[in-house]
Amino acid sequence: MARIRTIKPEFFTSEDIAALSPLARLLYIGTWLEADREGRLSWKPITLKTRYLPHDNCDIHQVCGELISRGLISTYGNGFAYIPKFAEHQVVNPREQKSKLPEPSAEELSRVHDASLRVPHAPSLPSVPFPSIPSQRSEPLIVSPREFARRQEFCAFVGVRLQVPKSLHGELRGLLGGKDADRALASWYEALDAEIEQSGEPIAPDVFKWLKARYAKKHQAVPKIDKAAPAPPAAVTEALETRRRRAEMHAQGMSDDAIEAVFEREYQDRKASA
Repeated sequence: MARIRTIKPEFFTSEDIAALSPLARLLYIGTWLEADREGRLSWKPITLKTRYLPHDNCDIHQVCGELISRGLISTYGNGFAYIPKFAEHQVVNPREQKSKLPEPSAEELSRVHDASLRVPHAPSLPSVPFPSIPSQRSEPLIVSPREFARRQEFCAFVGVRLQVPKSLHGELRGLLGGKDADRALASWYEALDAEIEQSGEPIAPDVFKWLKARYAKKHQAVPKIDKAAPAPPAAVTEALETRRRRAEMHAQGMSDDAIEAVFEREYQDRKASA
């Protein structure tokens, strides 16, 4: 059960904390929330990953190892851990219930003390640059309706994989020019989203640079729309609309089977009314 804890300004300038990777610092704070009033907690790295680093692609055992190697966490017994300096930095609510976890033995507490003396000389694990997960997804983007609405507020386009910030869309619109630039770009975004979903091509972390490069390389794919030009075939328009609706349904958390059921029902309704 997570508890409310405090964090001091000195935390961010501590040499011990500065030696940790960013994710290890965040996880260390998470262990305070997990610990009881005595600074004890169940040591379950996978559970800690799920609760405190749910969106980070990392080796949780390596991150936990950083905390242990620097003496910030000490494991003991059968699946328990202890935060040696917990009492020095936390003011516990007197109404908080007593610890239900076993107390470390004298030998284990001695090991904690020895480890703390070695901390200044303990090598820290190198920081690992983790990839930006949303930009490298190969599966459809599935988010809650609220999150989908939030993304639409800041993005000119939200597809199955591709998301185009409004500021980037404004730059491309300026390059393309013309009254129908928005419509042309929207069609291009749809086609590009379908292409990368089909190929599984990763999107670079810097979507601005990536999309501008695609625009420069394939600017022919974003033609200015001539009002005199013939409208696209109905089949193409219907396919684009289907993709747009499918992306919205995915964003609302609907399964592939549920989405197919919707389209099948609509098809049967059109067939019956024809």
